[in-house]
Amino acid sequence: MLYEGLMSHDELGGLSLGLAESFSINKEQTEYTFILRDACWSNGMPITAYDVEYSWKGVLSHHLFSGNTTLMYFLKNAKKHMQGECKISEIGVKALNEKTLLVILENPTPFFLELLTVSIFKPVPNLIDERRKGWDTSFSQEILTSGPFRIKHYQRGMGLTLEKNPNYWDQEVVSLNEIELVHISDTQTQALLFKNKELDWYGQPIGAFDGDAYANIGQPEPVHHRPVYAVVWLQVNTENPILSNKNIRKALSYAINRQEIVNHVVKKRVVECNTFLPNTHGDEIEPLIVTEEDARQALEQGLTELGLTKNELPPIELTYVQLGANQKVAEVIQNQVRETLGIQISLMNREWKIFLDAVARGSFQLAEIAWFSSYPDPSYFLYMFQDKGAKNNYSRWENKRYTELTHMLTKEWRNEKRAIIIAELNQIATEEFPVIPLFTTTYSYAMNPRLTNVVISEMGIADFKYAKLVNEEKAN
Repeated sequence: MLYEGLMSHDELGGLSLGLAESFSINKEQTEYTFILRDACWSNGMPITAYDVEYSWKGVLSHHLFSGNTTLMYFLKNAKKHMQGECKISEIGVKALNEKTLLVILENPTPFFLELLTVSIFKPVPNLIDERRKGWDTSFSQEILTSGPFRIKHYQRGMGLTLEKNPNYWDQEVVSLNEIELVHISDTQTQALLFKNKELDWYGQPIGAFDGDAYANIGQPEPVHHRPVYAVVWLQVNTENPILSNKNIRKALSYAINRQEIVNHVVKKRVVECNTFLPNTHGDEIEPLIVTEEDARQALEQGLTELGLTKNELPPIELTYVQLGANQKVAEVIQNQVRETLGIQISLMNREWKIFLDAVARGSFQLAEIAWFSSYPDPSYFLYMFQDKGAKNNYSRWENKRYTELTHMLTKEWRNEKRAIIIAELNQIATEEFPVIPLFTTTYSYAMNPRLTNVVISEMGIADFKYAKLVNEEKAN
């Protein structure tokens, strides 16, 4: 809502031009030339191609705050620069003049335009950043924005008020004059405020959706469900002496009744998932058909390979964050594994920051975690396990053939060839169990019926650019 990239999304969620007015691509699909439109920062200062170059290189030189910098590795020489193998001037982004930006990629990347809608690729004003360090962390009116809204007021612990950006290039389509984002941690309180029409939105992606709390207030408005490209799985520490055995991992996966979890625990319109890739992007992925006997046979084989009996097998610890249905899911898995395999799963509840630190350090055995893709392509999940040193490969798993295939995928842009590679990667990961997939993710929310045209992207980002508040008569 505050920032816009070279590309954006339209009111139907489709890819559209953002700060770029046009673009061209060379025959090899490795060079993009963008022509920027006449657009301004919220203070009226022009947005230029120099801002984009400065921002992208700023992310890679770590002087601008960012999230997953590996998303920048699609740019030529970006990874080499991060490894100290080339100068920042050699990275594949160059402002040719104020309106023209040349981008050179390492390899053809079919989803590159979609990548440009991700926040890490959205520019900041280079002149302001150079002159007034820290402006971007103040959460005040000093923050310059490029999107449909700007900051009006912020109070720590209370909330954030946005107002329409009068200098936004497409301001004529922006209907809302103000958006108030209120900080309320208790979901029951949120639900009551929504029932009393003091809130216009209840649930994701703006806040948490508590189905029980919403049911307690009588569900005053219909619940909407938006599938997002994400999956909940059990991250497996394959360096653990017990879980390093593939058949033990297989036994655990086969012992889990995902349909029971989906129908009786999560109680949302999610899809059970027992293959590596989530089937939420139109991918034709056949589910695995397994039985409890398959699970017991895998356990027996794994124990034989480890030289252990079932009685000698120590409890396996499952770590989770007490958020939403996580604890209930963990408890059901604990019961299912005990009943099917006769082995013990111990549960460990941790605060979010402690949980993340433990997973990153490898101080866990199983960890219940949700992964959201940053772009609508299976490669996001597949690249996570490219090798043991990959940034988000918390399982510490690697496979020679899998690594070879990921390198092939990075260089392949033809859809038919990519589909073949992706299918083999999915098969390897499904059979090796570096993670144990559980179910795909769906965002649930309720909103004031007067509120229309809110776009939630496939990546789970809410966009209020086209949102409107209609009068009561039209809403009914």
